[in-house]
Amino acid sequence: MPPRLTEEQLEALKHHNAVTAMQAVLLRPEGKALIKYLFDVLEVGKLPDLEFSEVFGKERFMDKIGSLRAGRAIFELASEADPETSGYLLAQLEKERYETLRAEQLQNEQG
Repeated sequence: MPPRLTEEQLEALKHHNAVTAMQAVLLRPEGKALIKYLFDVLEVGKLPDLEFSEVFGKERFMDKIGSLRAGRAIFELASEADPETSGYLLAQLEKERYETLRAEQLQNEQG
């Protein structure tokens, strides 16, 4: 019978398996698209507006913070699996967000 793993060893093994799985996901174009989508919907790299809790209430603000934590956890895992690809996907997303914001600003200025 193999020796029993300690809780710490078991957690390290689970983490290693998750990183390996993320590496496999990031190797495929569909996987990159999925991770970029998750970065977007979980608002990786964004902070909640300061007025968010005043407008929507403390409970929704805490939900928002929880969502941001989930996004950060996925980003950290993806970054550990493939830092270059993760950084590139986040940079693409930020560029798209900026371009959208800039287009909205130009449209508002014109009319």
